[in-house]
Amino acid sequence: ADAVIFNTLLDGCVKHSRFELADELLATMEEHSVEASNFTMSIIVKLRGKQRRLDKAFEAVRARTGDRRGRRLLDAQVAASLISACFHNHDMDKALEAFEEIKSWPGLGEPDASIYSSLIAGLARHGDCRRAAALATEACEAMIIRRTSMKPLTPESLQLLFKALWQHGLHAELGTPLEKHMRLARLPVPAAARSEPTERHRGGR
Repeated sequence: ADAVIFNTLLDGCVKHSRFELADELLATMEEHSVEASNFTMSIIVKLRGKQRRLDKAFEAVRARTGDRRGRRLLDAQVAASLISACFHNHDMDKALEAFEEIKSWPGLGEPDASIYSSLIAGLARHGDCRRAAALATEACEAMIIRRTSMKPLTPESLQLLFKALWQHGLHAELGTPLEKHMRLARLPVPAAARSEPTERHRGGR
């Protein structure tokens, strides 16, 4: 019950940018040995991301990888929060670093479609087309291999990706090969893949 109450308070503090109070609550939890949950971990990661302290977000996660009980707290929800914290800080390299670390979390298994979709959408929004397309291709290949166990990428993430490819003049180079992988993975090709936007911006990464 104590953990639920603390989590509710922490979540409210983060949503309303009451960061100092959130830190005080975390100190109180530690002082009274209130056991953290995966939801607590995701809130801590969000907090550090909003505080522009990505190093502390990674530190909080890495501290849990050393023992069996801690590793159980590292799930898809925490993974999504860590990646979102990186994008909140406009740090694409850290987002991909987080993704590589997430792959090694024992309790999570292979990254799921929601994690891939979050990364693809975030990279596409920031114009990092090449790495977004590479991740989409990787996800498609995983879907082909594990057809029954992996959900499809979200239509929103693919729409954003193809829109970015057109805008940066990279559709022919990256979009067309990706469409072939999508068809093999039985993913619907979004409308953005078939039509060039009116205004195009060159120079995608």
